[in-house]
Amino acid sequence: MRSFITTLLALAPLIAAQSTASSKRGLCYVPSDKYPGDDDIWDNSTSDLTWYYNYQTTPSAAYQGSKLQFVPMLWGNPSAPATDMSFYNTVKGLIQGGMNITYVLGKREPRHKREPRHIQKEKAFD
Repeated sequence: MRSFITTLLALAPLIAAQSTASSKRGLCYVPSDKYPGDDDIWDNSTSDLTWYYNYQTTPSAAYQGSKLQFVPMLWGNPSAPATDMSFYNTVKGLIQGGMNITYVLGKREPRHKREPRHIQKEKAFD
């Protein structure tokens, strides 16, 4: 009996760590018409995922009102970076509409001819 209790005490931190959500665990969501039930796998009480992105600036209908926080994604530079405010306006509208957006993702392709070969230090939002 004593070894059983010792084993349980030794495993307790491992069990607790597995059930704790991690802010580093997210989902790249790509909807599937063939398997729509898969959406429920990631948004349940046993999942430790806390956020998702979908390659878009707007959230997916499958996760509206879920525990998963949406992270908008910006792909590359706009064609007119000095005047194109569409990404900013979309994200700002989501925030003003009550959505909790803490982070945004950006995609950069350094080997693409239109992308710079160095990382620019620019702020996404003021």
